[in-house]
Amino acid sequence: MILVRATIPSSEVEPVHCGDGVEAQAIRIHLANDSLVVYNIYKPPTKRLEAGELLTQATQELVLIAGDFNAHHPTINSTTRMNLDGRHLVELLTDVPEITLINTGEPTHILGGTLDLTFISTELVPVAQWEVDDELTSDHLATTTTLRMELLPPPPPCFATKLITRAREGDIKNGLLRALNLNRDVFNKKTWLLCAADAVNRLKLKDTILSKGPDTMSPDYSTPAPWESPPAIFNILQTGTRKADCSPHELRQIAERNMKALTPHNSTVYYTDGSVETTSTKAGAAFTIEGGNTSLWRTSDGCSTLQVELAAILGALRHASINSQQGIHSEQCLVSELGQSVAVCEYW
Repeated sequence: MILVRATIPSSEVEPVHCGDGVEAQAIRIHLANDSLVVYNIYKPPTKRLEAGELLTQATQELVLIAGDFNAHHPTINSTTRMNLDGRHLVELLTDVPEITLINTGEPTHILGGTLDLTFISTELVPVAQWEVDDELTSDHLATTTTLRMELLPPPPPCFATKLITRAREGDIKNGLLRALNLNRDVFNKKTWLLCAADAVNRLKLKDTILSKGPDTMSPDYSTPAPWESPPAIFNILQTGTRKADCSPHELRQIAERNMKALTPHNSTVYYTDGSVETTSTKAGAAFTIEGGNTSLWRTSDGCSTLQVELAAILGALRHASINSQQGIHSEQCLVSELGQSVAVCEYW
């Protein structure tokens, strides 16, 4: 069994064939600038080991391979007699210099044998430490391998979240459909229903909404497996003060503080903004990269503020996807420093 801390990004890997009856598991741990494939192996004493494909993986990627190989050779343990699996492993170690056995020669079995072996990519040897723990025992002694490597930073904590399930989505839609047939006076404080109903009526979308049915997932969509990294992580940080009560300088300070709390080391920060000029209804969207370029463009006149904000975020996402960035944190306030705030559309 392989267990990985929940905060460490990892994914399951299909293990290579190691011989009939040889049990193998594999996972990939995602590092800051690379990845590490970890193998767990058990070879029953009566089975033959075929480790050629397994050990030569070190010629292509970083690996850590550990398990009970039931292999015996004087190179592995000077007090034991050689068997076929031991000879097989030692020959591979000679032929594949990219892989190294890091056992220190200490017995890993209470009877004095060295059955549990650990192999790592040779380039990882300087950052590796292998030792036997004689307090965690069965008939085998526990071994620990420590690699001093930089992991991907764990996902930052989410300070505020909002989850809409399929059932909740249905409630929202049903509430909107009821609102379309009610007098405006009955809405009380449900302003989102009032605004949504006004928008649907203005755009003449009621028949479209009724005819479309449920908004189902794409046929190509599949729910990520529990061990896979999420496709995106969204964080919402509270400002502690209403934005309307803050000066531009205060908003900038809040935004910079929030970005610093969320931004992993060596990442690129995108600032997005979308604006609508209230009198002419001209609209535009923009994003800027900290220490980099700015992109701004006109959208259709009459767009809502939400639409142009989403257009700006979409533009940043597309730019990030082709530039291999790992994350986007959106904060519309900071783009005002470039003079593209409320009157952004006037530049086109």
